[in-house]
Amino acid sequence: MPSLFSGPLRRSAKGRGARALGQNFLTDERIANRILDAASISPTDTVLEIGPGRGALTEKLVERASRVVAVEVDKKLIRELQEKFGGARNLEIIHGDALRVPAGELRLPSKFKLVANLPYASGAAILRRFLEEGPRPEVAVVMLQREVAERIAAKPPHSTLLTIAVQLFGKPKILFRVPPSAFSPQPKVESAVIEIRVPERSELLRNLDVAKFFTILKAGFSAPRKKLHNNLKKFVSSERLGELLKHLGVSSDARPAEISVEDWTAIARALA
Repeated sequence: MPSLFSGPLRRSAKGRGARALGQNFLTDERIANRILDAASISPTDTVLEIGPGRGALTEKLVERASRVVAVEVDKKLIRELQEKFGGARNLEIIHGDALRVPAGELRLPSKFKLVANLPYASGAAILRRFLEEGPRPEVAVVMLQREVAERIAAKPPHSTLLTIAVQLFGKPKILFRVPPSAFSPQPKVESAVIEIRVPERSELLRNLDVAKFFTILKAGFSAPRKKLHNNLKKFVSSERLGELLKHLGVSSDARPAEISVEDWTAIARALA
């Protein structure tokens, strides 16, 4: 490993304990290498790492990337990271909760990569925060609980609110599974590494009121087993809703899980 030099430690708003975030530490070096290879980290990249823990990914990121911004909620782990890396010049450690840290404190460029072993308990929420609120990465390669990764990458008729919320912004792809033995402590569930590529310009987001979209999406999935028509009729008269869905080629009898992200955006534009 190359020599590491003194770098900054910055603080943000109050965070929650690592246990509350369900943190399991990656210990398998082969998995860490596969994650970084999948993200194609280059010497010009800025990388955001959420939950560096004891630095299994961080160690490899500081070797490959131009700049690494690591957000960690646990002060004890921050001290361990400082001791391990000696404060690398290309490593900035921010003490804070990734769900709350202000975007301005991250000082990220317009193009950056998100690479992380996300906490089980809040991984999906963290991912959604950066996709929906920004700053939005050009690509995310993250580890999540396998069931969560599968929901993100799902297709109709198995879509969930999480599926649509993520696929509105990027294209997910499950890269590989990770066994519990790759962590300490070992979780009781299997993990998966997922890649999400976020286009600079998205046809799905064109002329879309994102806030209105999520209002409609949440209403649509408020009763997943009910027909879409029943869940959305509060936005417009039943007769008018039937006409809109027919015009869009969406069956009034369809369930929310059967609707693609493309059709959801079309529905949101029509109802808006």
